[in-house]
Amino acid sequence: MKASLTMIGATLTLTLTLMGIQLGAAQTEDQAANEPLRLVRTQRISGFTYSNSLTMDSKRNRILAALRVSNEMAVIDVNNGNIIHRIPSLAQPQEILYLPESDVIVIASGGHGQCLFYSAEDFKLLKTLERKPLANCLCADAGGQAILLGYEKSVCTIDPTTFEVTANVVLEGYPGDVVVEKNGKRAFVNLPRSNEVAVIDRATGSVAARWEVPDGTNNNRLALDEANHRLLVACDRPGRLVAFDTNSGSVVATIPIIGGCSSLAYDEAQKRIYAVCAAGTIDVIAQVSPDKYRLDERIPTTPATSGCYSPTEQRLYLLSPAGRGPDQLGGLTVYDTAGNKASPPPPPSDSPK
Repeated sequence: MKASLTMIGATLTLTLTLMGIQLGAAQTEDQAANEPLRLVRTQRISGFTYSNSLTMDSKRNRILAALRVSNEMAVIDVNNGNIIHRIPSLAQPQEILYLPESDVIVIASGGHGQCLFYSAEDFKLLKTLERKPLANCLCADAGGQAILLGYEKSVCTIDPTTFEVTANVVLEGYPGDVVVEKNGKRAFVNLPRSNEVAVIDRATGSVAARWEVPDGTNNNRLALDEANHRLLVACDRPGRLVAFDTNSGSVVATIPIIGGCSSLAYDEAQKRIYAVCAAGTIDVIAQVSPDKYRLDERIPTTPATSGCYSPTEQRLYLLSPAGRGPDQLGGLTVYDTAGNKASPPPPPSDSPK
């Protein structure tokens, strides 16, 4: 009788243990599925310094990085993390834009006051626009029909086929960032020194409005949720994300973030905002509604990391600079933003160049 009870107890214990393991595994899978960002891989890269701006060449699966300290652009193969090409002597490259429609790379070079155009196929220099002092920020409208360049106290429009300036709007201050409506005629420009956003009417070539940015200074990054008529503004001191209604110009929400935002992106598919902060975090913010936002996750990264979001691949790419020591290599980190679990993350790999 005792032996039978002992056997029953052992069987029950084993069953409960297996159920616990299965339940724990299921909870782990559910937690992974609910994570806003899933780590795909991290790769070490040597031979580069702080990147001021990243953009994605989706056609070739390459990252284009503006390296302000070393005054060059680096082309990084996302598949293996290798630097496959460099464009030197750029003098403080501030921002890079890739135009898939014309297969052209555009670089704003603040030190030389230039806007440079290169073939993405063979990196041949196609055109240089001179006399654009403090060239700083770039964006393109729907279909790459026009390029907007922010420099000194102006924003100019550039034809992407002739690379000639077709319009110029004078501002009240230095432009920190610029975004443009894909289905409208307006552009929005950060004016960090006056804590304002300038609204440009591209049809008339004039400033239509100026919106004060409350509760924060040094508004340095912009992202646009055009479908919901929301302009998202990242501020540094204190760290704030401010959401404007683009129809009325009124502020509808403010949420704390880590300051020093180096990259801000709106993910329309997942209704999220990714704020890559130079202090060493990714703030993942959920858009509960057009007027309500919630900090979902704060992911630690290496300080001085820059990033870019690709809606085509549904990936967030981060580039971390190398440290001062010989073993402190920089790195490329890739996150999946779609939340799928198609394949487990591969192990870290070293890819020095």
